[in-house]
Order: sequence, then C-alpha cells, then structure tokens
Amino acid sequence: MFALVSFEIILLCFFSAYKKKYAIIPVRTLYIYFSLMAYIAKALPFTLRRVGNISEKALEIHHDKLYVGYVNKKNEIEEKLKGADRAAANATHSEFRDLKLEETFAANGVYLHEDYFSVRGGEGQSSVDGGDLGEALIAEFGSVENWITDFKACGMSARGWAVLAYDTNDGRLHN
Repeated sequence: MFALVSFEIILLCFFSAYKKKYAIIPVRTLYIYFSLMAYIAKALPFTLRRVGNISEKALEIHHDKLYVGYVNKKNEIEEKLKGADRAAANATHSEFRDLKLEETFAANGVYLHEDYFSVRGGEGQSSVDGGDLGEALIAEFGSVENWITDFKACGMSARGWAVLAYDTNDGRLHN
C-alpha cells in the first residue's frame, strides 16, 4: 500500500533560540510516494558464491545478518517514531532526536547494502586506474593510491560506510 504526499522542499530553515524566530523558505513542491507497510529485505541479485576476494560466507553474512538487520532496525525505528513526543524534541537529547539520528544510520545501511549487492557478482575487476573516474581521482587526490588511502581512512573512522561522492556545490569528489 502506498500513499501520495505533497510537501514543500525547504531550502533554508533558520531558528534562533535566543530570539525565538525562524524562517522557512519553500523552494518547490515535490510529490513523494512512500510505503505504509514495513520495508522488506530484497533477495541477493546474484547466486551466492565467492566473488573476487570476498568469500561466499562473507557475502552471506553481509546479506543475511547485516543487511537484514538494518532492514529490521529501520522498521523498528519507524514504528517507534509514530509514538515519539515531538514536543519534547531538542538538539541535545530527546527520544525523537535519537530515533531520527539512528533512522538515518539504519536507512543508509539498507540502501548502501542494496547498492553494494547490485554491483557485485562480476569478477571483481576495478576500473579506477583508467577512464573518467581514474582521471577524476587523480585530479582530486593526486593519485589513485592517495584516494585509496583516504578512502580507507574514512572507512576506518566512519560509523558504517565510506562513500565517494560528487558534491554539486563545489564540483569536487569527496570521500
């Protein structure tokens, strides 16, 4: 079951606790379909087997334990959010803040696993040493090796995932 919801995209939202003033500037209206049912874990899009240097067991654990766990946690959080006290929400600590913070982590775990699984199944060959991506990595990081070092450091210091992204504001690649 799906619902159609219209809402204004907010470009800027300022709030001054000192002056108790805020300004919301709508940019445009979006129509969003969202599921009224719990999110359901997707099956692996490939036959479970060793892929490159990743064992069948590691892929099975990533799907059946980690990914499915994120799906379950996302659903649990969304259910708890229905009863969270929005009037008590604040930036330091509140049930609503904690749930919203963990909601983003669980949702990222779901969607990033789905993206990860959608590109697995080949022979694990990388094309970062050539082509447009390789050139962009060299331009941004000085070399592919420098990018790999930075990417690994991000992965080790982040909670969950490291992602290479293109920032449309500054026109640069960022880990």
